[in-house]
Amino acid sequence: MNLDARAEKIRYIQIAEERLRRQSRRKILNYYPDTGRLRRELYVKHLGYFEAGARYRERLFLSANRVGKTEGVGLYELTLHLTGQYPDWWVGRRFGRAITAWAAGDTGKTVREILQSKLLGPLESMGTGLIPGDAIERVTRSSGVADAVDTIFVKHSSGGVSSCTLKSYDQRRESFQGTERDVILLDEEPPLDVYTECLLRTMTNNGMLMLTFTPLMGVSEVVMAFLPGGKLDGDNEVAPGKYVCTATWDDAPHLSEEVKKELWDAIPPFQRDARSKGVPQLGSGAIYPVPESEFTVDDFEIPGHWRKAYALDVGWNRTACLWAAQDPETRTWYCYSEHYQGKVEPSVHAESVMARGTRIPGVIDPAARGRGQSDGTQLMQQYLDLGLDLTPADNSREAGINEVWQALVGGRLKVFKSLTNFLSEFRLYRRDDKGQIVKVNDHLMDCLRYLMMSGIHVAAAGARDFRIEWLKFYAQHNISGDNVYILVSPAGRKRNQPEQTETGVMVIALSEDGRFYLLDAFRDKLSLVERTKLVFALHRKYRPLAVVYDEYGFDSDRQHLRDEMDSQKYHFEIKEAKDGNGSLKIEDRIRRLTSTFERRLMWLPEKLIKDRSDGKQADMIDLFIEQEYLLFPTGSNRIMLDCMSRLFDIDLSWPAGKYGEHAVVNPFPEWAYDL
Repeated sequence: MNLDARAEKIRYIQIAEERLRRQSRRKILNYYPDTGRLRRELYVKHLGYFEAGARYRERLFLSANRVGKTEGVGLYELTLHLTGQYPDWWVGRRFGRAITAWAAGDTGKTVREILQSKLLGPLESMGTGLIPGDAIERVTRSSGVADAVDTIFVKHSSGGVSSCTLKSYDQRRESFQGTERDVILLDEEPPLDVYTECLLRTMTNNGMLMLTFTPLMGVSEVVMAFLPGGKLDGDNEVAPGKYVCTATWDDAPHLSEEVKKELWDAIPPFQRDARSKGVPQLGSGAIYPVPESEFTVDDFEIPGHWRKAYALDVGWNRTACLWAAQDPETRTWYCYSEHYQGKVEPSVHAESVMARGTRIPGVIDPAARGRGQSDGTQLMQQYLDLGLDLTPADNSREAGINEVWQALVGGRLKVFKSLTNFLSEFRLYRRDDKGQIVKVNDHLMDCLRYLMMSGIHVAAAGARDFRIEWLKFYAQHNISGDNVYILVSPAGRKRNQPEQTETGVMVIALSEDGRFYLLDAFRDKLSLVERTKLVFALHRKYRPLAVVYDEYGFDSDRQHLRDEMDSQKYHFEIKEAKDGNGSLKIEDRIRRLTSTFERRLMWLPEKLIKDRSDGKQADMIDLFIEQEYLLFPTGSNRIMLDCMSRLFDIDLSWPAGKYGEHAVVNPFPEWAYDL
């Protein structure tokens, strides 16, 4: 090789090296090319976000991981504004002057390793990042983190010098106070107070706030600022001056199917929607971590023969109601309608409820039996007076959540897609870091629990046997002159029904005013000895005309009672209650009480607090009403009702004054015996 040829070769090598050096210092020119496999037109979401900058002051790029949100979106646009060197195709906002900017991330270390590195390149080869090398005027170092830059000064095409200060959220809100900024980029989700402070820094000068992050923190307050109700509705304006753009792996042409599968397999299941689709997830704190697609269905007309029920959660700020119907073939429940309104009178809510059907039974938050928010009356009674058919719901929170969860995962619970308020609450229903339910905007979630715990029972019952408005209560009653009976239904196996695990005891007085007065009641797990001791104590207290045992417990207890009478030298009459030939089912035995309650002849004490064998206290009246009376015939407990029904199986002796002195009278309707 002669000297001329050698020199020419060296010159070509030098030219190639210089070209590579210049290209490395103009990295930004390689983004969004006109042609090729990664041509600009394929990045529809990215371009849509840029274009929105011309019309919206505040934008969120809510995206999956690895779609280019940090480098290809946030830092790319920030660099254009810092330099003023916009490509010909640029349709977003333009600054014709030098700007002041912030770029912020999680911590000082991540800002150095991500934002600083992508903007400048490594410190030893500064200028190989997104900001062209010949546009970097100078940088100032940060004193907090080793090798970290505090502020980058960039030459603007107008002749001025832009500045971009790098900040981190761990510097706290106070560090974000100060003067106005033209552009602020928040890469990764900021704390709410930092977001608010940055918003203030761009308000007085028509500045721009850009956010780019994957919503790994779930439906946070910052996310809620852009997604009202936690719902993703595509790319759109969510408020005046505020825009959200969502991007999934499918919106990133640079991700191959192999790469996407590899990423998917490496992601924890509860983070997959967030990391692959940019969908905010509640993660491990979600109470019902079930994708909406698995339980939402298109609306359809509910057939007239399906069983229906509704649940009502009342309050002044918000009253919510949820309706459900059951497919009799698949046994699936469908939530098909909702009512969601606040700060109006009960009559308005009642009108809305009755508009959906006057014969649909409902359950209500049991707290509604307390005092109302305005005039001290009972809210539940107000709704009953307005014509609603209501029963207090079982408000067992964890048991109710479990029932809903089992129904969701088992495919037995579906929700119409039109129930927007329900779905908004569902997306936010979560536990805090202490495991407690976050009691904010959960009215329809409470209704859902009430439906699954109690609504399905009242729906099955249809027109219920016993109504709450039939109940009558007394504060005091003098039993002088009354004829008293003690009714006992011992634990044990009974014909045509599951084994009874608790003993029921009812002490009832027949008064000269023609009414029945429940004087005492017990429902508890009692041994034969404990049961006998209780019967003797009650007999000494009330001196009844008779102790009445149901036919199934009579033989088991009779001999022990007689032995105890002989031992204590205290004797009393024991009667066996038997419904004719013993052929009545328990439901039919109990239904004989319907007329008595409907005619308001059975009066209950306001409270009966008793010590139970488990060491706890319980109000027997609450147990009777909520677990038996109002849930009959579908409730699992009916011990006290069955015990009370044994009044029909003996000849009752009423006191003088109403029916004549100790006349044997049957005060019950004939149909009761025709059963």
